[in-house]
Amino acid sequence: MMRCITIYIIACIAALCSHSCSPEDDIRGIFVGKTWKLSNICNDKDAPLLSQEDVDHVNAGGRFVITFGESTFTARATTMELEGTWKAVNDGNTFAVTITKTNGTESTALGNRFVEMLRGSRYYQADYNTLQLYNEGKTEYLLFRPQ
Repeated sequence: MMRCITIYIIACIAALCSHSCSPEDDIRGIFVGKTWKLSNICNDKDAPLLSQEDVDHVNAGGRFVITFGESTFTARATTMELEGTWKAVNDGNTFAVTITKTNGTESTALGNRFVEMLRGSRYYQADYNTLQLYNEGKTEYLLFRPQ
């Protein structure tokens, strides 16, 4: 009888670990210490909204990135650098950033859109290869890939 109880406990622990350790639930592994580069802006039907010219602009030299620390982040648009705090919660996949410091003035419409969408991010969907930061209505999202 004791052996059955022991096997049952081990099976339960293994099941809990396998669920809690999935990439989609690993907030720390997805965010902390990682730099994500903007890949596109998409609508709720996963359709890319950036033109090829915008994508080329995004891919030029160290722009449109966000790097997460334990509870802080740094980001760069075209000509503006941002710093602040962030929080993600598995329950409901909620996400929020608070921008506490800016350096420079954003000079492009795309850069301003990136900053505003980042500021307005309320939800996330992610694994180790993709990060999506959604607006309040989940109608658009910033699509990131690891840098």
